[in-house]
Amino acid sequence: LVINSDQRIVDRLLDDISLHRHADSRLNHVLKGQLDGARALLQPLLDEVEAHNGPMPAACSITSDVRRMLGEAVDWCHTREVLLQLESRTYRPWVSDVPLRECMQELADTWCVVTADEVTVRIDHSLLRLIVQEALSSARRNSAAKAPIVLTAKLAQEPNGLHLYIIIINPKRTREAETVAMERERAFLRRHAAVARTESVRSDQVADSIRLAVDALGGTVSLRSDERFTSVRINLPVIMPATCG
Repeated sequence: LVINSDQRIVDRLLDDISLHRHADSRLNHVLKGQLDGARALLQPLLDEVEAHNGPMPAACSITSDVRRMLGEAVDWCHTREVLLQLESRTYRPWVSDVPLRECMQELADTWCVVTADEVTVRIDHSLLRLIVQEALSSARRNSAAKAPIVLTAKLAQEPNGLHLYIIIINPKRTREAETVAMERERAFLRRHAAVARTESVRSDQVADSIRLAVDALGGTVSLRSDERFTSVRINLPVIMPATCG
């Protein structure tokens, strides 16, 4: 009787989780559609202004910034959708042509040194972006202040096919800086315990979101760390577009 009662509780919890995921996914879908629509409405106005030969009004610069911000919000809504589907094991990879160097440069920040092959590969663009974004975010969070992060993306022909190797290397913080950062994070979580729910990843761990995305692509990920540096090494199978041979 106790076992049956416990099982019913577990079943209800699982049902609640499923409902929340569905609601979250639906909300993200609606938000993404509305934001994308608003961004599209701004584009004709910007096109008209750019065709004007006179000085650009300040309002036009603001409008351009608003459109960029809407685009970033759309991207994050899509990323959230992908994460939910990865967690529920319902995501289906969608392969498309991705300019490798351009993609890596778009994801890199000011303090990132990028070396990438100038080729186009066929891979799931959403998962590739998620993997690199999450890995760079973790590297930045665990790096020394303003220290350069090295991002390398290279193709290699292996016996079982073509593979994309992505390596992200970051210099580690000093022990003192690591202690201060951990104390700040703990203090923040104590202050916002009711609302904060983020994935806390140590410098010697790979985020679950990265592992889920890499698994969905049939790849592998590993982390190496010594006293000075941490490196994340990602191996993803890819194919070349038909026009490239």
